[in-house]
Amino acid sequence: WHYIPQLADVLLTHNKKSKGFKFNIKGVAIGNPLLKLDRDVPATFEYFWSHGMISDEIFLAINKGCDFEDYTFNNPHNESKSCNDAIAEANGIVGNYVNNYDVILDVCYPSIVMQELRLRKYVTKISVGVDVCMTYERFFYFNLPEVQHALHANRTHLPYGWSMCSDVLDYSGKDGNINILPLLQRIVEQKIPVWVFRYVTFSYFISDNLFKPM
Repeated sequence: WHYIPQLADVLLTHNKKSKGFKFNIKGVAIGNPLLKLDRDVPATFEYFWSHGMISDEIFLAINKGCDFEDYTFNNPHNESKSCNDAIAEANGIVGNYVNNYDVILDVCYPSIVMQELRLRKYVTKISVGVDVCMTYERFFYFNLPEVQHALHANRTHLPYGWSMCSDVLDYSGKDGNINILPLLQRIVEQKIPVWVFRYVTFSYFISDNLFKPM
């Protein structure tokens, strides 16, 4: 979530203090990052509502029941039951198959695509030039024994399959609460361009010079 800006900040701090080797940082690019929870979270539901994915009633219930100033990353997010219920209802309506990053894309049903992959068929689910089944194809591909052998992976024959996110590593949910905007401000002040790729409306009230235009 935050490690790219944090790493860039550490490297720039090193450059300031170092009398020898300095890192040559050309720029920082981050994709759909968590920057500031009290803006990121409501922006998601504003996006759903503006695209007709959730009703006016649910959107109003979220706005009325949630105090995003105190929102925390870990469940129950330091929010009221009415807030969490409204958010759960919104997420339930959007569902698991809609791509939150591009809601106009077609959907990919995992049971169908996994069956096609097991039968050694090509999955031809292309929507607006995007392979909407890539997540499932990637999961299937990287768990093939011949692929793992070619990549010299899973040499110890782990009892579980490869996946994008692992429960083995202990990810700290507290990191999600960090406001990353001051870090980006420090990076830009050192004349390092920052590119932010986002799928929701970017409505932070910050200097126009903070981010490079796309």
